[in-house]
Amino acid sequence: MNMTKVVARILSATVMMCTSCTMEPENGTGWEPVSFSAVVNTKSSAMEIGTLDLLVFHPDGRIGTYSRVHGDEVRARVSTGSMMEWYLVANAPDGGLDGISSEQSLLSCLSRLSDNDPSEFVMAASGKQVFAAGDHVDAELVRLPCKITLESFTPRFLEASYSGCDARMTGLFLINAVGSCPYSMVPQAGDWYNKMGVDVSLPQNVRDCIVKEFDIPLSASRVDGPWSFYCMPNPVDNGIHSGTSPAWSPRNTRLVLELSIDGVKRWYPIDLPAMKCNHEYIVESLILLGEGSEHPDIPVTRRDIVFDVSVNPWENESKEIIF
Repeated sequence: MNMTKVVARILSATVMMCTSCTMEPENGTGWEPVSFSAVVNTKSSAMEIGTLDLLVFHPDGRIGTYSRVHGDEVRARVSTGSMMEWYLVANAPDGGLDGISSEQSLLSCLSRLSDNDPSEFVMAASGKQVFAAGDHVDAELVRLPCKITLESFTPRFLEASYSGCDARMTGLFLINAVGSCPYSMVPQAGDWYNKMGVDVSLPQNVRDCIVKEFDIPLSASRVDGPWSFYCMPNPVDNGIHSGTSPAWSPRNTRLVLELSIDGVKRWYPIDLPAMKCNHEYIVESLILLGEGSEHPDIPVTRRDIVFDVSVNPWENESKEIIF
């Protein structure tokens, strides 16, 4: 598998095409150039850093330095001599961080799933330190979204009484998917997509992240993916579903496999645990033993489906590309 490390460098000078501002220094402080290097590990060679925002805040939370570039380098001067909080944000929406005046306003600002693309995820890093001239900071960017992957599945129930039926894989999607996350990266269940089922009116960029359609004839043999989806982290892990609570309320995000059996839709919902930023949720060894659920938000029992879910930080060994 091709693995790529994207390295963004934040260096010590000015750069063309950079939107930047600095505030007056505190008493007894000055403005000096420092350098930052930001690294993100990804399995996808398509990962890109389209924009980089650097925000540095004074001890009282006021903005001190703000710089934004369309490219891979930001060059800025920061206040020295006092403890400063800094943040890097990659691939924020155009204008999304313009006008941020305080650390609190940044941390309460929401990043939305619609701001993301599988080749340009919104990513962030932060730290706190007293800067001096010539300092260099190594920062690891982490993605705000989560990644959910189904590696393969085996419709074993087709071996017996269903062997002569017309069985097809028609869909794979996320339901109860969270669509927003604050830049603090503390998950909050704010915006929701596909509440208890697929919403046909989803914006196309959101649909690309959480819905896939198929028309694949099935036998009892294994069907290999992988198929991956992306959503914002969901802090909910309460086990509520449409069988126990038919009216909407916050509930687990579910990965749902949709089959058509002789023209009748059946679903196999898979509960995902409480989800964190920059984590992968990999569904492995999925075996279908029964004909599934009559509703995409009502799970089936272990007599009908078996699987494992592994949870890992979304970080991987990779080769290096320097911009």
